[in-house]
Amino acid sequence: NLFRLLVVMVALASLFSCRRAEVDIVRAISISADYVTVPMGIQVTYTATAVYSGGDRPIVTDQATWAVSDDTLASITSNSGDLVKEGRLFSKGVGEVTVSATYDGVTGRTTLNITDAELEKIDIHPHDPTFALAATPAWQFKATGLYSDGQAIDLTDYVTWASSSSA
Repeated sequence: NLFRLLVVMVALASLFSCRRAEVDIVRAISISADYVTVPMGIQVTYTATAVYSGGDRPIVTDQATWAVSDDTLASITSNSGDLVKEGRLFSKGVGEVTVSATYDGVTGRTTLNITDAELEKIDIHPHDPTFALAATPAWQFKATGLYSDGQAIDLTDYVTWASSSSA
């Protein structure tokens, strides 16, 4: 009898001390990029972040399904496999496009304005590579496109690099 009473007391204590288990669910998807306006022909890489009810904020760019509102203005990589980064937008028309990312049934949205601005100049950094090379043998050059609407866009990954020296 004492054993049964002890079992009942432990069961009641467990019942009253148990809290309802909370499920950590995705509450929102946050989408970010370096640019909100770009000239036509520029690529924009987006990042999707899941916002969980428990406060976690993991990056889910590669797990999200990406879409654009108008595929005549832009296309975006989605579910393309390991060879292509997900969330990379290719602008191909002038106008405003909505970019969306869906993860775990939750969709986040942002807009991108694509303009007809023209490239006026490419600025290369460092300006004095002799100094930079002497100070840092493995120097990384950067190309910045300056456009007719005043924007400065990083073109480092999109230009073709060449040197007048064979050294």
